Formats: sequence, structure tokens, C-alpha cells
Amino acid sequence: MCFYFMKSIDDLIFKDYRIQILNLENQGIESLKGIEKFKNIERLFLDNNRITNIEFLSNLKELQVLDLGNNQISKIEGLEDLNQLKSLKLNKNRITKIQGLQNFKLLEELNLGGNQISEIEGLDSLENLRELDLRNNQISKIENLEQLQKLEYLDFENNRLTELENLEKLKSLCFLYIIDNQIPNIEILKKSPNLETVHLAGNPINKNNLNEENYYFYICWYRYD
Repeated sequence: MCFYFMKSIDDLIFKDYRIQILNLENQGIESLKGIEKFKNIERLFLDNNRITNIEFLSNLKELQVLDLGNNQISKIEGLEDLNQLKSLKLNKNRITKIQGLQNFKLLEELNLGGNQISEIEGLDSLENLRELDLRNNQISKIENLEQLQKLEYLDFENNRLTELENLEKLKSLCFLYIIDNQIPNIEILKKSPNLETVHLAGNPINKNNLNEENYYFYICWYRYD
């Protein structure tokens, strides 16, 4: 479905409020005003707009997928009533703090890549989270993830990590991306029971510590045992 550029969702000519999927990517939208009328929405795509504030979403009780990537959002707020969410994308915004996610018991996918986040926090209640994307931030320490016992995919590409720590507590972790950090040693990964693939390129890892039997090249580690 094709839309013209508009400043708010109230400017939308299409007025079928019964729809369950709405894609408004690349529309130049600055405000979410008007979205509250679409109470049956289950999947909402608002990537690549000019949105600065998360608001007017509290009526969307059926919402399961929300994509607000590539906007101008600086604070995670206004999502407290969306407790059916399974996928939330807030990548490529201006977010500095992880907050406002405490009601998302069903959330399985969270993308906060490409922001200005320096500390991992506010994730304790996400007991069903399976994928967490924190690439392209300013994180220097791996912490506060121990409650995420269903987490399978974790992406820390292009952060400020100098040490791998606290990952052994993530019993379901299978895929780890730590490309372009400052990590010299990966021995601790042997304590992660289900870890299958680790992408390591762009780290100052001492190659003398790499066992040929368990490591495939320098850029990617695969566990075969």
C-alpha cells in the first residue's frame, strides 16, 4: 500500500481502523497522533521516519510487533500498556538509557542497536527474550543479563568491550557477535554450555590461545564437541 508523505498519522487518508497490519515506513512522519484509533493493530511498522516521541500507543492492546527503527527517539517511554509485544525494534535512534520495558513478559526480540547506550540495565523482566541486539552502542561491560535464561542470540558488535564476562550464566545462548571490540581473551566462552557460534573479527585476540580443534579461522569460532 502506498502513502504520501505526512507529518502525523492523523493525515492518513486511509481510515480503515479495523486493519491488523499497518506499514508506514519512509513517510516523513513526525508524530504518532492518530494511531490510537487503530485499536486492532497487531503489527506496526514505522521505520525511517522523523518520530521524536513514543506516544498515543496505549490503546493498541493487541500490538505484537512494533518497529520504530531509524527515527529520532531519545527516550523509551509510552509503551507500558503494550504487554502483548513480542518484537520491539528501536534501532538507529538517539536512546541513551534502557528503560520502560518492565511489562514486556512476552517479548522475544529486542533491537536497540545504533543508539548511544553505555550501560546494560532494565532487562530483568524480559523472561522470554530470545534475541537481543545491542550493536553500535557505547557499552563497556557485560552485566545484568542473568535473568534472560531463554536468550539465544546476543549482538555486541562495535561497542567498547574489553572483557567477556557473565556470559556463562546464559544457559541458552547459542550465537554471540562481538565483532569490533577490544577483547584479547575468549577462554571464558568454554564455560558457556550451548554456545555454537561466536563472531570475533576486529578484536585483539591472541591467536596463540586458539585451539585449532575447536576454532575455525580467526574471525569465527564454532564449537563442534
